[in-house]
Amino acid sequence: MHLYDPHDPYDPPEPYKSKFADPYDGEIAYADAMLGKLFAQLKTSGLYQNSLIAMMADHGEAFGEHGERTHGIFLYDETIHVPLLIKLPASAKSAKQNAQRKSDGRVGLVDVTPTILDVAGIPIPKEIQGQSLVNVLRDDSASHPANLAADRPIYSETDYPHRAFKWSSLRALRTGRYLAIDATRPELYDQTVDPKATNNLAAKSPAVANTLVAEVEKFRQNTAAELAEAAKLDPEQAEKLRALGYVGDDSGKGGHEGKIGGTDPKDRIEVANQMHDGMIEVEQGDYQTAITNLQRVIETEPESAIAYVQLGTAWTRLKDYDKALPILRKAVELKDDSGLAQYELGLALFETGNWKEAAPQFEHVVARSPRWADANFSLAAVYARIDRVPDAMDELDKTLALNPNHYRANLLRGRLLFLLGEPAESIPNLQKAAAVEPNSREAHIFLADAYAQLGRTSEEQLERTKAEKARPPAR
Repeated sequence: MHLYDPHDPYDPPEPYKSKFADPYDGEIAYADAMLGKLFAQLKTSGLYQNSLIAMMADHGEAFGEHGERTHGIFLYDETIHVPLLIKLPASAKSAKQNAQRKSDGRVGLVDVTPTILDVAGIPIPKEIQGQSLVNVLRDDSASHPANLAADRPIYSETDYPHRAFKWSSLRALRTGRYLAIDATRPELYDQTVDPKATNNLAAKSPAVANTLVAEVEKFRQNTAAELAEAAKLDPEQAEKLRALGYVGDDSGKGGHEGKIGGTDPKDRIEVANQMHDGMIEVEQGDYQTAITNLQRVIETEPESAIAYVQLGTAWTRLKDYDKALPILRKAVELKDDSGLAQYELGLALFETGNWKEAAPQFEHVVARSPRWADANFSLAAVYARIDRVPDAMDELDKTLALNPNHYRANLLRGRLLFLLGEPAESIPNLQKAAAVEPNSREAHIFLADAYAQLGRTSEEQLERTKAEKARPPAR
């Protein structure tokens, strides 16, 4: 179960929006209430006591600490130290276990999977990097003799600075009393006296810093593994995550990892904040403000493909294609394997009537993400415009195999069949389009035309009446 809240941009629903002055607190309260409903239902159903429940966050959030206003760039505690709560099934608890236990030992999210497998009685594969926490939860060293040490090293990394801006990646190791960060300018913090990591000891204690930074690289090399194939994700989301820097390159052009060296993110954190603001503004439809922020990013970071994609998208949504096209072409030039950049460029070319030029953009996207229904539809729409109707029908069939309720694919397929002189065959697609978008004027008009061709007068009149009352569907 995935709860998106609390997450930037903070906009909790009522009544939490009115109850809390800080919208972040409102989103926490909203998420808490939703979980309360889930747990209440589990208890009502008699499932709670014997359920294994693990709750965690994938990241924290910075509110200006170290200059960061969100997450993804740095590896300090404000974004890396997250809650982890585990409730064992009643049948898995030992006699010595208290109702609540808190461990001071260092653990990581990498430990969640082996813990769940252990409780379920499933052998833990040797490839799993984490450790089962069952011994900590049960306080039962007899059955699980390997107690977790309080100073157990925990590794973290971020390649996002490299993917988004070509800056240095960051790697960190929390071990003993220290937080060591491998960066262009290495960092070392004594967390026993400096929990907020404000006093970098790397220059004063170079021997300790160098030793621990070397341990960071050694740890990474010993535990490195390729990311799961992006094809296992929803294709559209995978492509968007890849374009935003969350998912690595799977094109065979060098793997997903960044590198240590080059621009240190500490020196450009405000640029990252501007990028984040611009991306959120595009998402929220505040395109003019987004354009201002993203143009500032590009002035500083002219090689950031993500900034060009987002800026081009903003201009496209404003239908200013003269500005969008050169920016999106630059995005593709900077990262020619970016499906999202090619998709947005294809959309802009389509809207300006450059259909033959749009076709190869969508072809590349479909080849890269063959299960992205909207990409298949966009390619079909282009093919229909350049008189490649059989190819268009093939792409529409692929679209509808992926998403049978795809409104535009049903509408276009039905209309093409009608124009090809097959009104009877067009009706199922047009009926589906009208059912998916009952307020679509086009769907009802096209359906009425098909009924008229077949002499089904009463049904034709009904659809024309619906068309008069309808409004265009949301795009």
